[in-house]
Amino acid sequence: MSEAKDKRVGKPEWKPNVEFFTSLSADGRFVICKTVITAIKPVGYFQKVMQGKTAPAPEQQTQTQDGQAESVGS
Repeated sequence: MSEAKDKRVGKPEWKPNVEFFTSLSADGRFVICKTVITAIKPVGYFQKVMQGKTAPAPEQQTQTQDGQAESVGS
């Protein structure tokens, strides 16, 4: 994979670790499938998410007559 593909806009810097386990139930009637996804994310990510709504995306802004950006929607 080239470095250009790794630097794509919006691609997370982390990759989740996916583990898949299967086993048989004690009575042998069921196959138990267990998937574990482990993702390590920076603390800043959670702080930003927990802060709530941030500035609207550029496509959600309109220009008023005096040139000021105005939020559209809720």
